[in-house]
This record gives sequence, C-alpha cells and structure tokens, in this order.
Amino acid sequence: MTKVAIVRTSDGEVILNCINSADAEHYDLAGCELVELDGIALELAEQGFPLNYSDGQLQPPLDLLRARARQRINTEREARKDAGCDTAIGRVDSDPASRANVTGAATAAMIAQAAAAPFEINWTLADNSTVALDAPSTIGMGLAVLAHVSAVHDEATALKTAIDAAETAEDIAAVAWPI
Repeated sequence: MTKVAIVRTSDGEVILNCINSADAEHYDLAGCELVELDGIALELAEQGFPLNYSDGQLQPPLDLLRARARQRINTEREARKDAGCDTAIGRVDSDPASRANVTGAATAAMIAQAAAAPFEINWTLADNSTVALDAPSTIGMGLAVLAHVSAVHDEATALKTAIDAAETAEDIAAVAWPI
C-alpha cells in the first residue's frame, strides 16, 4: 500500500509527500495519516527531498543523512586543521598560508642542515610573540604541524567510517567530533 502523508509546517503550509508514488492526485487523501515533521525531516521535505515511511514515521533516506553528516565532518575538519597547532616552541598558526610558510621554513632548515650551513629564522607565533629558531627547532615545528594536520584527517576518517556504519538516523546524528 502506498503511504501518503500531509505535513503541515508551523506556518500552516501544506507539503504533500507521497511514498512509493509519483502522482498523489490518483489517491483519495481523506484517509491519509497526518504527520507533523520537524528538524531535518521538515527541512528536507521543504527542499523537495523524498522521505521514507517506516513505523508511522517519515524519515529522510539514510544515504542523504550520511552525505549531510560527511559534509558536516569535512567542514569541521577544515576548521580544526586551520585553528592552530601546539608545538615545542609554542602555538603556531595552521591556516593554509601558515602551513605553506611552515613548510617553506622547514625545507630551508633542512637544506641548511644538509649543507652544514648556519640557519636561524625569527618566527611569529599564534599569540604574535616572536621566537628565534635554529634548523632543528624549525624542522620540529614543521613536523608538529604535519602531525596536527594528519591527526585531524585521521579523526575525520574515523568519524566518516562511523557515519557509513550507522544504521539509523539517530546513530548518524550521534557521530560528532570530540569536544
């Protein structure tokens, strides 16, 4: 049997959502269930996404919820990657331009070390204080930023694996970054 629901938003707008049917006008709507939607189900219905009917509930398809959750994880991954990094010399910036600067400085330090040449660079930390770095300290800073970015990516991968394994909308919604 085809399930049809009439959904009323808080402002009284009616959304007709037919499950397993492309054309609702062929159905007598008098006997349809009225379902109140809120949260993500309402948001998706208003955008024209299909909803699944199960156990008297209209739910967004899990694949759609997974895709939205993965995007949420990716957005937070980028924010965490760019939020700064604690190193042995102090907290350094880790936005894309700063990561490029760290890479350049670490590369120059390695070249100087390989040539047995002296190396020193003044580095501005995230708090705007400045420290003088030698080659080993600069390389260490670069390795710390690399470890930070790698750890953020590893956590994002683990979270997306959990999203893919989730079997319910609630399980998908529960997957979150640690605080």
